[in-house]
Amino acid sequence: MINPKVFIKNLSKKGSDYSLDGVNKILKRLNNPEKKLKIIHIAGTNGKGSTATYLENILISSGYKVGTFLSPAVFSYNEILKINSSPITDQELEAVFNEVYNIFLELYKDTTITSYMFEVCMCYQYFAKQNVDFAIIECGLGGKYDATNVEENNLFSILTQIDIDHSNILGNLESIAENKCGIIRDSCVITTYNNNKVMDIIMQNAKTKGAKLIVTESASSTTKTLQYITYKNKTYSTKMLGNYQKINLPLAIEGANYLKTLGYNISDDAILEGVSNAVINGRFEIIGTNPLFIIDGCHNPNASDYLTDFLKEQDKKITLIIGIFKDKDYKKIIKNTAIYATKIYTFDWDNPRHLSGVELKKEIEQYNKNVEYTSLKDAINYAKNNKNGIVVAFGSLSFLSEVKSEVINGQ
Repeated sequence: MINPKVFIKNLSKKGSDYSLDGVNKILKRLNNPEKKLKIIHIAGTNGKGSTATYLENILISSGYKVGTFLSPAVFSYNEILKINSSPITDQELEAVFNEVYNIFLELYKDTTITSYMFEVCMCYQYFAKQNVDFAIIECGLGGKYDATNVEENNLFSILTQIDIDHSNILGNLESIAENKCGIIRDSCVITTYNNNKVMDIIMQNAKTKGAKLIVTESASSTTKTLQYITYKNKTYSTKMLGNYQKINLPLAIEGANYLKTLGYNISDDAILEGVSNAVINGRFEIIGTNPLFIIDGCHNPNASDYLTDFLKEQDKKITLIIGIFKDKDYKKIIKNTAIYATKIYTFDWDNPRHLSGVELKKEIEQYNKNVEYTSLKDAINYAKNNKNGIVVAFGSLSFLSEVKSEVINGQ
């Protein structure tokens, strides 16, 4: 019997392919399950996961059955496919995997099918079989040629923050924006915020396709144990911290408000409740309180701008534990964040893409000499001794599960 998780992990070693041919062929053999779904499609550089999670919880609080596809997973592979915030079970995963795998065996010799394409096919098939009321679908990379972008119509699209990332694949900022706009459908609705750098591109794409653009207004936020975000004179409490949430939350609220105009039953109380219930693994997540211990998947300069805003505001000693992929723009990330730390730790971990802890330490020393290369376990233990301070472990999501396990379970 084929193990789904092992098979997909091994398939990922064959690399990426940015075309829709393989997905289209499999979905056609599955009788196009994506056509049976009410899809909310999300693209952007940062904020996709948070926006999806807010909207997911708002719809759940409104009594709807919601499927959410977010890839890659942070802590458990099953997290990529969720219904009402509950990850797919191993038994369900095996069943939908086998449906896709049997078709894969017939096609793979003549058609490129990557691990991500395989996951997207499972996503659409699983949600259709589960008869969800809504399917919230997050693009993995880009938009136009992302494997999720085989659906021909949707309820609406969301464009989150657009900035430089994956430039080796997507090109410069203008090319990135054009690619993200690939999820805009003819005569559809798009919610976005005022992406100042690329707003002209978004507006032009919307105009060309006859799409209606809903642009969020500015919001303010204050943070204590919870974060309070005020948008259009209403204040929402959220467990999801980070200044960037004042951009992400309004996108979800405007999406919910648009669904109201289509006749869906979404009350103001349900929006408040959904926002307060929303949590997302590894995204400015508090995993300890003595000291305050935060993990965050900040992996590009735009995300580090918001992390820097948080670090600037603190009046306690800050310890940073940093692990970053070598193909990211780590120089800008370090320049932004390192100067605010009292102590920084680097390390190595089991991922071929990671920047070695020794190289990262050399980069950090340009801005902060108080940096130490050690093991991840020791870094966590040293950081936990800073009882009255703040610890932030950030960078790649791929090592944060180990950090969370160490802090919570001491294992």
